[in-house]
Amino acid sequence: MTKIWICLKFGAAVLSAALLLPFPAPADLGLSPEAVTEVRQAEAAGRWDEVVRRYREYLERNPLNTAVWVRLADVETDRGRLAESIEALEKAVAASPDDPALAARLSQHYAVADRPAEALEAIERALELEPENREYLYARGELANWVGRPALAAESFERLLALDPDHEDARLLLARSRSWNKQLDASARAYRNYLRDYQDNAEAWLEYARVSMWQGNYARAWKLLDRFQEVSGDRPAADRERARLLASADRPRASRKYNDPLLEDDPDDFELNVTRLFALHYGNQPSAVRDQIDFVESLRPDSEEVIGLREYVETPLRPEISAHARYYSDRDKLRILRLSASGGFPVRPETRLLAGVEGVELRAPVGSGLENIDGSKSARYYRAHAGLRHQFLPELAVEARAGAATVIDGDDEFIYAVEAVLRPHDALRAEVLHERDFVLFSPRTTSLNIKRSTTQGEIEWRPDLLHTIVGFGRYDNFTDDNERWEAVL
Repeated sequence: MTKIWICLKFGAAVLSAALLLPFPAPADLGLSPEAVTEVRQAEAAGRWDEVVRRYREYLERNPLNTAVWVRLADVETDRGRLAESIEALEKAVAASPDDPALAARLSQHYAVADRPAEALEAIERALELEPENREYLYARGELANWVGRPALAAESFERLLALDPDHEDARLLLARSRSWNKQLDASARAYRNYLRDYQDNAEAWLEYARVSMWQGNYARAWKLLDRFQEVSGDRPAADRERARLLASADRPRASRKYNDPLLEDDPDDFELNVTRLFALHYGNQPSAVRDQIDFVESLRPDSEEVIGLREYVETPLRPEISAHARYYSDRDKLRILRLSASGGFPVRPETRLLAGVEGVELRAPVGSGLENIDGSKSARYYRAHAGLRHQFLPELAVEARAGAATVIDGDDEFIYAVEAVLRPHDALRAEVLHERDFVLFSPRTTSLNIKRSTTQGEIEWRPDLLHTIVGFGRYDNFTDDNERWEAVL
């Protein structure tokens, strides 16, 4: 929205400037005294068709008279005939290719005609001829943003600021250009520098908050939104951004507290519905996500943005298969190769069937103490499993897997895993896992058929947008009467 506003502002200013440019007198155009008198009489009487005809007749005989081409362009502009005015200016530039003012003027007309790429090319020519012209640098920066070249825009505004460090608009547009070029750190610095001197610009506070949000600095973005509300007095606009921030920060319930009241007032607002989509996505409500993305698409059919949103939120709901290869080696010459494949198939949005296979080869030198108990140097392990994952509630998901595994020439053994994920609050998440499988530390532990029962849990607490506290605990019980535990905070 900001980019469009800049371009419209630029175009309106250019048009006003074009209409107010002083027209040279016919006597200054190289015409004969008789022609001057006739043209003056026609202009005074407002016979513009005759004026244009006389200028064109003259230009057929004198096509390199730049002044007449410019005068013709002025007349056509005054008559509201922009295409004809541009054509005349193109001829003027061709007749005087080393005149930067003419190239800049042609650029302005291209911009008003909604031909930004040609406008940029023309202003580039003007800058080649007069590289330190501040107006040309500013125009190039705006045009570069218009055509989607924010890096060139930023370079233009940096050059302008080197000449005029206190140029307010250039400082703000530099921050925007850095943002549009995804240079978020540079953009944040530029906004910070700008807002030190222009603290009453509410829009700049809002844009700085968005950049901070995109950086993932949600705590700073929240403070900046408070500042935006203080300066603008616009609580609904601030709440709209707070809802978006909280959804991005994976706080879906808090996001909906801000977003839902706004949606009640404007249920077809696209941005508010996108925020709701993300809140449902991060809030573990897959069926609601399907309905919501359909509604969002109905608001903007065939939109590239909606296509991207659908891919993002529906990818976790689609069938998937993955394959992995891992290789380990160390100074004891222990070598472990793991090959695995796993997949999931959705039965419904909340329910997913799981399956997987894995093969492991372990090798260690004979005499290292890590070889098999029969003295050979390698051992192998195979397993296959199937399972189910179900989202019972937004606050609770359970996954269970069971299968069979074997090592060397042993019998198949039953293996299993049960995992629960709880999220009773935005700020609190807990995982509990219990599983049983073989121990695959080395060929020796594998050949001994040592199995392990593991119980582990993890708790993540995010008391605010800045801090995260994680606690992890694990207990292993081995069939050779060994035990192991660990705890991390």
